[in-house]
Amino acid sequence: MGFGNGSWRDSIVSLTASGGEAGGCGVSRGETKAEKALAVGTAVRVVLPFALGYFLSYFYRVVNAVIAPDLVAELGLSSSDLGLLTSAYFLTFAAFQLPLGVLLDRFEPRRVQAALLAFAGVGALVFSWAPNSAGLVAGRALIGFGVSACLMAAFRAFVPGRSCPW
Repeated sequence: MGFGNGSWRDSIVSLTASGGEAGGCGVSRGETKAEKALAVGTAVRVVLPFALGYFLSYFYRVVNAVIAPDLVAELGLSSSDLGLLTSAYFLTFAAFQLPLGVLLDRFEPRRVQAALLAFAGVGALVFSWAPNSAGLVAGRALIGFGVSACLMAAFRAFVPGRSCPW
């Protein structure tokens, strides 16, 4: 049992001899400093937005623990109200995962993430201007919806796979 025409040992030897590329096409060429700099610049331009989006998602996930004393002091929230704020975030975050997969397959991950981060920004404004717990819950729900793509969009961008058939 092997890969292609030979055995698995032959395939490993072929991969090793070709510089790790399948099919023996591992012709190694020297890269110039400009090409390496361009590759690094492209990697930073691609990785940085997704990394910042994920950082923002994680920040919004844990921020309630930090601002809870201020919310209790200024708005008189109870512990169940604080739990509802966190639940609104996680419920909308989780509820959007299945439709998110379809959107990521149909459209580019960077466009989906950018559009959803706009909702997170609106949610942050709603949360910051909310005079009562209902406004806070609405803001947290929008934030959860908005940051729901941060991790999956990065995975989809860096590990391209088959797209949805529809």
